[in-house]
Amino acid sequence: MPAFHVAYPDYVDTFRIDELRAAEYSYLDAGGHTYLDYTGAGLATDAPLRVHAGRLRDGCFGNAHSDNPTSSASTRLVDGARSAARWWTSTP
Repeated sequence: MPAFHVAYPDYVDTFRIDELRAAEYSYLDAGGHTYLDYTGAGLATDAPLRVHAGRLRDGCFGNAHSDNPTSSASTRLVDGARSAARWWTSTP
């Protein structure tokens, strides 16, 4: 981007946004996308995808409505998500 920064030197100050895009939204560049949204929708970052992939890789999860160790692991995650949602919606 040297030519761009020569033409628009103030954009050098936005390097942190460039770092964030490279770290968390690399799929935009990989797909050749420019994403603009003025309605408040947000794009998923890579961080929760990495966390979820790690959870799936490191755990074994079964049907949350059954009674066995893998199902208990799923039930704990579901219950935790429900509890967090209740807290989030009840917080002023």
